[in-house]
Amino acid sequence: MSRFSVDFVSPVEYEWLAAEISYDGQLICRVSNERSDRELEVQFAFDARIGKVMTPTVPLRELMTLLEDVAKEVQAFRDK
Repeated sequence: MSRFSVDFVSPVEYEWLAAEISYDGQLICRVSNERSDRELEVQFAFDARIGKVMTPTVPLRELMTLLEDVAKEVQAFRDK
């Protein structure tokens, strides 16, 4: 069972849905699609939900696979 989780969120300041990826319950990044050129962006290193800097260590290959999957889903929300 993966220690990662994904929550799709709709922050007030965002026009499109975003995805937050957590590891063991700690937010590690947010994937968003707000740019006019539709380039996806990933925000790291600041847990916006609790307002503090964090430094989690996560399995790279699993994170990369998850980021690719989440990117496809976030892009699909905008393409609808």
